[in-house]
Amino acid sequence: MQITVNGKPLVVSDSKKNLHTLLAEGGIRLNAPCGGNGRCGKCRVRIANAPEPTAAERAMLAAEELAQGIRLACHTRPSDGMAVTLEQQNDRAARIATEGNAVEYPLAPQVAVRTVTLPAPSLQDQRSDLVRLTEALGVAELTASPEALNALAAGLRAGSWTVTVALRGGTLLDVNPTRVLGVAVDIGTTTLAAYLVDLQTGEELAVASSLNPQKPWGDDVISRCDAAAGGALAALQAAVAGEVDALVGRLCGQAHAARHEVYHMTVAGNTVMLHLFAGVSPANIAQSPFVPVWTGALDLNAAAVGLTLHRMAQVSLLPAVAGYVGADTVAAMLATGMKEDGPATLMIDIGTNGEIALAAGSALYACSTAAGPAFEGAHISAGMGGVAGAINRVEVAGDTLRYDTIGNEPARGICGSGLLDMVACLLGAGAIDDTGRIDGDGAPQWLAAQDDKVALDRQAGIFLTGRDVREVQLAKGAIAAGVQVLLQQAGIEADAVQRVCLAGGFGSYMDRASACRIGLLPQVLEGRTAAVGNASGAGAKAALLSSAAMEEAKRLATAVRYVELSARRDFQDAFMDNMLFPA
Repeated sequence: MQITVNGKPLVVSDSKKNLHTLLAEGGIRLNAPCGGNGRCGKCRVRIANAPEPTAAERAMLAAEELAQGIRLACHTRPSDGMAVTLEQQNDRAARIATEGNAVEYPLAPQVAVRTVTLPAPSLQDQRSDLVRLTEALGVAELTASPEALNALAAGLRAGSWTVTVALRGGTLLDVNPTRVLGVAVDIGTTTLAAYLVDLQTGEELAVASSLNPQKPWGDDVISRCDAAAGGALAALQAAVAGEVDALVGRLCGQAHAARHEVYHMTVAGNTVMLHLFAGVSPANIAQSPFVPVWTGALDLNAAAVGLTLHRMAQVSLLPAVAGYVGADTVAAMLATGMKEDGPATLMIDIGTNGEIALAAGSALYACSTAAGPAFEGAHISAGMGGVAGAINRVEVAGDTLRYDTIGNEPARGICGSGLLDMVACLLGAGAIDDTGRIDGDGAPQWLAAQDDKVALDRQAGIFLTGRDVREVQLAKGAIAAGVQVLLQQAGIEADAVQRVCLAGGFGSYMDRASACRIGLLPQVLEGRTAAVGNASGAGAKAALLSSAAMEEAKRLATAVRYVELSARRDFQDAFMDNMLFPA
């Protein structure tokens, strides 16, 4: 059987598979937050002479869309000659946070470069080259690969017994290296960011980012855990490792560097992402009692995970705290300088899971809340990620709503920061009451709030519905409740928090006033809140450049008091209370 996709032929080997699966197998990625499991209604395709819609498609698609041949790929079985047209998505225009600064740590990378002069051998001194080098370096023992030993022998004699070596601990990596570089990577559920640095000077040479290619298996970590358990572990690992390797290529191209000059890589990410990157199944994290295979720092051989770097390159995964408080949280704590004896600090990274950390009362606390994917565009009727055409800012201007889009392109939908603003604007205009009900009677007439929805751009078909508002309530209620429980654990009130660090992509772009207006953050903290950008990436970079920073990351991971929220009655009560919007 053969079908066409955007005019190009695609051979179908198994007609029992749905269109979403077949396209994914053919390397075509659709926007499918639920992983093609039929729940999100986002994997829309246009089909000539479309088949009769299923009941689910009738529930999730408008009548006009059905009449135009729009169907859901996950609900569509192929037929011979079927002509499928896909919406063009400009993923390269995605807005990805890469900026982020870390507190200063001493420059002392794991890969050290030393230049030494050895005594020349003689008939009276026939010690081996490796023994001479070991003694000249003043180390107890030195190991080396055959390639490094050959390079040592040649380098010593060509340099009249003066040589420069690259070392990692007691291992000789290379002799007379041209440059000694490292790469720090932040693997997020949605995006990836990578940084190329000079390990001798600490200088950042290049930055690159991309979307996480695992999206066809679902937008959230649970969907990917389920996919891994269902036999897709190797494919998930190859996808993310391949993308990291592609980022290394882009970094080297920007800096006119060679891959073999990269001797070390550090990686931060949530616990599920690090398991998938290492090729270890995270299936048990998705079910109670949510136990990962490991949480400590872990060193891997770069080639073994599919990376093309220096032949002796090592990948160091930063430590995690628990199944749902990962190395990305630890890296962000490292970057923001959170300590038990420092100022009371709240750090929040809002994604599908909202990770929250608190330093207060001479202790460190952390928790994770199932915030849901509302702020990443999933489960929102017009929701989308932070890509070109997404509405990212909304404000009331006179008697109208005004919005901006990413890239100043025509509006295609709304992303998390725009959604936050939209709800805040409607609350301010009286179009939503404290329970989240859209109130057409209480709203200004110009808003035209009716039929449980409000038009943001009627011509573009972009509306905010009552169901969308409820998704926002679920997300903000979970975050606010998590903050409340951690404050109670520390025995302090919100007013005692001296600074709030908003980490990650959503935290970088959301409006603080809007966040406080809807009750995502306590109102008293608005003036103490600042975006810290990609703090996870900044922490990974700090650990790459400083062994002291890596040791501090390990210390933080073991010092944090993890607070499991799922079985706590106080969290459930706080969650219900925080579902309401502030009056």
